[in-house]
This record gives sequence, C-alpha cells and structure tokens, in this order.
Amino acid sequence: MKCIGYIMAAVGIAVVFSGCTMYSDMKENENPAMETSMMLYGGYISPVFRGVEIADFFAGYQAIREDRDAALELAGLYFGTAFSPDELFYEKFYVQSHGSIEVTGVKDVYRYTAAGLMEERVYQITAAGEGRYIVEGVSSNKGYDEVLRVCQMKAEAVVEDGVVGIWGLMADYTENNDLKVVMSCAGTLEMPLCRGGDFWLYPVSGAIRYDISGEVEDSFIVRYHDGNMNMER
Repeated sequence: MKCIGYIMAAVGIAVVFSGCTMYSDMKENENPAMETSMMLYGGYISPVFRGVEIADFFAGYQAIREDRDAALELAGLYFGTAFSPDELFYEKFYVQSHGSIEVTGVKDVYRYTAAGLMEERVYQITAAGEGRYIVEGVSSNKGYDEVLRVCQMKAEAVVEDGVVGIWGLMADYTENNDLKVVMSCAGTLEMPLCRGGDFWLYPVSGAIRYDISGEVEDSFIVRYHDGNMNMER
C-alpha cells in the first residue's frame, strides 16, 4: 500500500471554497485525489463535528435553560467569548464558528445549519442519549456551485471524556457528470470537543475511505494522526 504524508494547514480550507475541483478537472490538477478529499471533508464531514459540538451544548442547555446564568456559563464553557448571549434562545442558538441549531417540535431532534460554507447545508441531529448523536443530511441549496449535490449523508457520533468520536459515517457526493464519491469511516474519527471557543479543524485520529466511480475509478484512505494526514492506496 502506497502511503503519502501531508501536513494539514489553512490552505486545505482554501481548497474547499475555491470551487469544485474533482477528477473531471484532473488535467489541471496535479493531485485530484487529495484536493477532492480536502474539499469533501471541509464541505461535508467537518460540519458533522461542528454539529455534534453545538448539539451537545444545546441538549445540555435544554435541561437548564430557565436558569439564565447557568445557561450562559455552559455556553461559555463550549464557545468562550465567540457567542453572543443575545443569540441564545429556548428554541434556537447561533454561534458564528459553528452555525445555528434549533428545536424541531420533536423531542431531542434538532435542525442544524452549518456555518462557514458558501452554500447553506442543513442537517438533522438526534440526541440519542448518553452522549450519542445521529447526524443526517437534509438539504443543500447548491448555492455557489450547482455541480455539488448531496445524495446521502448519515453519521453516528458520541461525546465522551471531552472527545467527539464519529464511527458510523456514510456519505456520497455526485457531480453532474455522474462521477460519484462515497465516503465512509475506515477507523473511528476522533476530535477534542471544543472548549472556551477553541476547536480543532481536523481529527487527531481515525481514517476516511473514499471510493470514486463513474468516468474515473479510484479508491484511497486518508488517515489522520496528531495534526497530520496520510493518503494510503
């Protein structure tokens, strides 16, 4: 198995927002697999971590929401000074780093709108008890780039001992030319839970498998470890 190492930096986020760079552009792209994985991580998988973090706060908040001082203290524990008390309501909460979360009318089921993307991406998050969460993609408005469309998105996660773990990930992405990428966990993805407004951009351990089909066939695993990642074929 061939293994290529990379150091993750802010440039990875720039790839996410620079437009759709997939295998259909491979003649102009020296490493389409790496750019594809970084784009899809930033657009689809990173919001799962942010969604679980904000849901973990919001679920805890529901139990103490009538005690405003305790609620604000809890929000500060997660988000530091990054949140505004004026954005914390019984039914909805917004913080710039994560997005917004709101109740749905169904107990323990929340609607999460991811932040930092150039298109609106909405998820349903179910608090299943004992720190477990089920995250499902609901819609995408295809805003900045209509080449993108979500076909399926579901993940299972748990918050335990200050760590978010994602293990039940299954997501796919399809371009208009029917090139399809399926993403799945190849090892539990772990990331420290946000604290005091500080949060991690990438997992500290775990791996994601990418399977590409259509006009190009490819498969590889991106493995994360201590701020670095390796691509394995």
